[in-house]
Amino acid sequence: MKRKIVSSIILVILVLSATTALSSGPVQIKPPILATAVGDGEGSVILNLVCGWKGIECESVLDLTPAALEERLGEIDGPGTLVVATGAIVEGDLYTICNIEKMSIEKESSRIEGLIAVAKSNRIPVIGLHIDRGITSPDTDPGKSLDLIMPYADAIILVTHIGMDEYFEEIAAAGAIPLIVIDNSDKLVEALEALFSMNLGECE
Repeated sequence: MKRKIVSSIILVILVLSATTALSSGPVQIKPPILATAVGDGEGSVILNLVCGWKGIECESVLDLTPAALEERLGEIDGPGTLVVATGAIVEGDLYTICNIEKMSIEKESSRIEGLIAVAKSNRIPVIGLHIDRGITSPDTDPGKSLDLIMPYADAIILVTHIGMDEYFEEIAAAGAIPLIVIDNSDKLVEALEALFSMNLGECE
């Protein structure tokens, strides 16, 4: 991927009238946050830890299912935002979530697609989260998970020490999706607070 270096610590790349993949009527990214990750991704766990330090209500559920999300959304204090973090999906193999449960690639892809569909149908904003770890191997490359999440997100947070990936810039531009870039996971709360201040449109 081509990269463009970003100089600011936290940078809102695109707002585009604050409409994202939404259309009309106020919908706001807000806590409580319910987070999960694709495959072996650790982004939701990191987000949960950082939010805990800063007093933002957040829960990481790595094996969250669409049915469980639907149930949680029916609760009075149900989640206000779904965060889906990237992770590795190895084609034609089984992989381990937290070294405990193995899933097929097809099942995991279906889980993520189902979660996003449930969130959209309930007008719950979806944030795509990617923490760039730099050099990857075929077994740790999150590339496939990016395509599962980012085109369908209502906002994107990219954590990178290197610079902007052209992939993210193009996805954000194509979908008019707010994209926030930070240089350290410790600044995840700053990114969330920037999104909390935006009134978005109505979920599609």
